[in-house]
Amino acid sequence: MPGNKLVRRRNEEATRQGWKCHWCKGPMTPVPPFEKGIVYLPTMVTLDHMFHKGDQRRKNPPSNGERRYVAACRLCNEERGKVHEKLMWMKKRTRLEARALQFGRQPLPLEPVS
Repeated sequence: MPGNKLVRRRNEEATRQGWKCHWCKGPMTPVPPFEKGIVYLPTMVTLDHMFHKGDQRRKNPPSNGERRYVAACRLCNEERGKVHEKLMWMKKRTRLEARALQFGRQPLPLEPVS
């Protein structure tokens, strides 16, 4: 069955953490068996990266026992992803505005004008 290795890793990490989310310390639920049309609970256990995509610690395996993944509830994992995406977009927008001003131009609006 596909996904068994990932499910096992999620369960092992959750067991190591006492089935408590790393971020909110709330209780987590195991991954249910796959069924077509299933709705996953916000408390379902997921594996979450400790570091964002640009962080060097994510690319190089840790040598000091530092963990790259933690068990987190689905809700916390998704929220962390949204926050990181928004921060990256703001950073990109700031770079684009600075570049436009460098050449004496007004930055283009990035949102549709009403």
